[in-house]
Amino acid sequence: MSMLLPIDLPSLISEVTFNLEESNGNARLLSALRAEEGTTAGKVRLRTNEFIHFKRTGKEFGSIFAEFESRLVVHIKYKVYHYSFLPTGPIMQTVLWKDSELPITNSFSPSLFFDVMMSESNAVVTDPLAVLSDEKHSSHGREFWKRRTHEALLAGLNVALVDFDKNNYRSVNSHSELEEMLSRSWGQQSVGEETIKMLPWLIWKNRISF
Repeated sequence: MSMLLPIDLPSLISEVTFNLEESNGNARLLSALRAEEGTTAGKVRLRTNEFIHFKRTGKEFGSIFAEFESRLVVHIKYKVYHYSFLPTGPIMQTVLWKDSELPITNSFSPSLFFDVMMSESNAVVTDPLAVLSDEKHSSHGREFWKRRTHEALLAGLNVALVDFDKNNYRSVNSHSELEEMLSRSWGQQSVGEETIKMLPWLIWKNRISF
């Protein structure tokens, strides 16, 4: 896919249809995902010392998912985009759902992000590997990206704040600069709203340096 897509950041899936806590809906989606052709996408250890194994379907769009005890417990809906003004090749934008009852450890989220979502086995066609956050976040989603951006800097990865309205981005060079940018990027949250609108964050790496 080489064409430049519209700058408006697209929505991958509605929050209503992405709620998989309901058992029948969960079972239907898991059955459909099992039936799709897929590739191994890594594994993450649980608090029970068991591993859940991830599978990836699709190339330019699809799912990265894992099941545990015959239930879908992690479902990452992704789509790949190409933007000429960003310093990367293909960019993976994601929406993630995790079963709230899954017995995770403190290292679960960083392992899921860096070892599964940014795994080289999930590269589309070329480096660098890049993941873009959504524009709207719950408080949990905001904390997820705050931690991942700091961890990415520690690991020597590239971090930037993207402004699609202006077709530009600002790279981050230090943790203090990141904290300042994070505090400015959250946007305004009205009383009663569960989500916060913010500029999307981009994390990417080059195969040759990681």
